[in-house]
Amino acid sequence: MALREHALRKPAGGPALKAAALLLTLSLLACLLLLPADAQAVVAEPTVEVRIEAPQGTIWSGRVAAAGCTITDSGGVDHVLTGSKAACALKAASAAGGFSYSFADYGWGLYLSEIDGVTSDAGNYWLYRVNYVSPPVGLADYEMLDGDELLLSFGPWPDVPLAVSVSSASVEAGEQFTISSSYYDDSQGAFLPLADAQVHLGSAVMQTDAQGGLSTSLAAPDSYPLYIEKDGYVRSAVTEVTVLKPVPGPAELLAAAQAALDNLRNLQATDGSIDNAGVSAWAAVAFGAADIDPANVVNQGTSLVDFLKTYVPAPDGRATDFARQILAALASGEDPHSFGSDLVVGLKTFHQDNQIGDIGLINDDIFAVLALLGAGEGVDDPAVQDAVSYVLAHQGSDGGFGYAVGGASDVDTTAAAVQALVLTRNRGFTGPVDIDAALPGARAYLAGAQNADGGFPYSPGGLFGDSNSASTAWALQALAALGEDAATWRTADGSTPYSYMLESQLADGSFSWSTGGPGQGLMTAYAAPALLGQPWPVIFAPACSGEAPPLSLSMNSVSWGSMSDYQARLLTVDFSLHNAGGGPAAKNLQIIATDNTNGVIATTAFPLSLGTVDTGAAVSFSTIYLVPEGIGGFRTTIYATTEDRCGNFFEYPKTWPGA
Repeated sequence: MALREHALRKPAGGPALKAAALLLTLSLLACLLLLPADAQAVVAEPTVEVRIEAPQGTIWSGRVAAAGCTITDSGGVDHVLTGSKAACALKAASAAGGFSYSFADYGWGLYLSEIDGVTSDAGNYWLYRVNYVSPPVGLADYEMLDGDELLLSFGPWPDVPLAVSVSSASVEAGEQFTISSSYYDDSQGAFLPLADAQVHLGSAVMQTDAQGGLSTSLAAPDSYPLYIEKDGYVRSAVTEVTVLKPVPGPAELLAAAQAALDNLRNLQATDGSIDNAGVSAWAAVAFGAADIDPANVVNQGTSLVDFLKTYVPAPDGRATDFARQILAALASGEDPHSFGSDLVVGLKTFHQDNQIGDIGLINDDIFAVLALLGAGEGVDDPAVQDAVSYVLAHQGSDGGFGYAVGGASDVDTTAAAVQALVLTRNRGFTGPVDIDAALPGARAYLAGAQNADGGFPYSPGGLFGDSNSASTAWALQALAALGEDAATWRTADGSTPYSYMLESQLADGSFSWSTGGPGQGLMTAYAAPALLGQPWPVIFAPACSGEAPPLSLSMNSVSWGSMSDYQARLLTVDFSLHNAGGGPAAKNLQIIATDNTNGVIATTAFPLSLGTVDTGAAVSFSTIYLVPEGIGGFRTTIYATTEDRCGNFFEYPKTWPGA
């Protein structure tokens, strides 16, 4: 008792002691003011979830700060609430949601009588729970903690909250998922299954079974609001089920690539070309990526390869013309050293100033690396070393690469650079720069560039910020080079680079540059390797069985070419050699000799070089014979040689003169 009396006793000293206390307080305040700012404690206001459920629907749901506030009751009296009271959270929600509320003071505390015009009556009240538990004090006295959930509901007591859950909040179109309904049991302090709850999913209304479950699926990609309700219970919170676009499977991608290649075949002209030399080169890459021999892409006997061999890049032109043509040769199973010209030597003439091509460009160095390494040049080749170093020296701070020195990064150049750098690294590059240190930044740049539709733009956030099929195709090839599965690059609605590509494909199999645009040969040629997961360089290896091309000879006409030929007894015989099809193309076909009867002598200079005869095609040639006077007929045997794509040598017929 003495201790209690001591605690209640007035302190001795009176005003002097009060002055000392005041000085001590001022001293402490001065010390606090001298503390650095980061040493002073800052107490953040707790934020809480507020949901208000009325019979007609949800009045408001959202997150607010539960700070101290003043509540004015229905009689006009102000009540100052300190801390983070539940009533203050309601007031903040009212300000955010624009709905009314009213408290009455009956002498024993503030009583919530109305929200948004819904007023308490004899049998229905505004009740509240925090984290689904019913507190023992009123709204004005309950202290909210950060992250709490405040539920206000109108109805008779006791209120029984509902909850809905799904087996997966993100599903693919057509995928089955399960919805479960439950109610909060106060006696067990837990949610228990609820049978026969009404399920609202989008515009559909369904019902759970006796175990509180429901299995369903959704067909159209979208976000669907989901909640449950049942008479006598408090409606559940609204959640969402997101239906993602389905990821295109391998069969679907293969079919799209095949349709693209069919479209390119339909674009082929009678000279073997597809649009022009540039598109023809990329088309050869597309066919090679599909393991289709471009030499077998033929229109009226002239193949795509035949046309490409007629195109010789100008020595004073651009390095990229040579690089592109080398990539076409490799994709055709041809030697770029003898593909119309020696393209490798031609490309290396652009090696100057410790880089390749235009010193103001990065793009030409990238494609030179792809072409030279694809053609078999080593990573220690000075041109390759310089080009790789030049590319890496101009990587942007954002991890990307730009077309020109000092230019902004773009998706196309970055994607091409990734392919070139991965190829260089895999070939054992040991130059003065670290490729492995550069690749993560380039990948991060591509990841940040992907648009919500799954595709890629040329310049993220720039003038060409919308997705296009060319940039998306090149990005897909970069991901393939990095060994990544592009199907995992999904955006919020499940879009992937693959789904964007398929949306860019037209009914005729062609691809447009942007969705809704016309089909273009170049875009179509870019698309096929990307859909097939083939980065550059594509190197086609013709499959050769060792079977000889099935050649057959026919005679077309016999004539004296002129009166002077008749007088000189020089007879012209026109022949055709047919490659019947079903076998390999006849490459480097030559007529090397004839074996004649009745003293007839062939005067034609052999060998006659006839080039390549594709499967199903034919070639014509003429031979001139000296026919002595009095000879009415003779027989001739034509001897020929050819190779298949793998260099296997064949003779026709098998028995040679003098053998």
